[in-house]
Amino acid sequence: MLAGIAIAGGAILVHVETGSTTGNSGTPGSPASDPLATEPFTCGGSTGLGVSNAPPVAFVNSIGVAEQSGFDRVTFGFRNGRPRDVVVATQDTTRFIAGAGGPDATLKGDQGATITIYGTDTHSEYHGPTDIQTRYSTVLELREIGVSSGSVVWAIGLAGAPCYRVAFSDNPVALVADFKKA
Repeated sequence: MLAGIAIAGGAILVHVETGSTTGNSGTPGSPASDPLATEPFTCGGSTGLGVSNAPPVAFVNSIGVAEQSGFDRVTFGFRNGRPRDVVVATQDTTRFIAGAGGPDATLKGDQGATITIYGTDTHSEYHGPTDIQTRYSTVLELREIGVSSGSVVWAIGLAGAPCYRVAFSDNPVALVADFKKA
């Protein structure tokens, strides 16, 4: 098993590899491969992404937060394909009601969002932190607040209005969510 936490260029990326994998020279967020480069930001509400032909369980192998020009980016990397469903929902507080009997959580910031990923496993291949605190201007904290029956919920503490855009990247496979700077 190879595990690492990298802090480079203002980005925090936690990556854990088990077994053999092939590398990729593409970088999520680079202009040529950025799935969100032309997408507008949505302020408030929620967005769902569904995928047909998803694996029964999509294994998370990395979780990252990076500060970009005009937004902060949250990524969830998957080893074996996209998960079947994802819901991003915003809220006007950083107090989150945890699911599956977990404790409620209050994150840094003044507004928040949740990312719920269905048909996924964050414990078999991802062994990084479940509470990531940053010094960025928009995404202040990212914390796992619920795991049950093949789904996981991550809460995001934001400084300012929860304006976001979300999509999947294919090379490497990742869920990419950008949160606009106020």
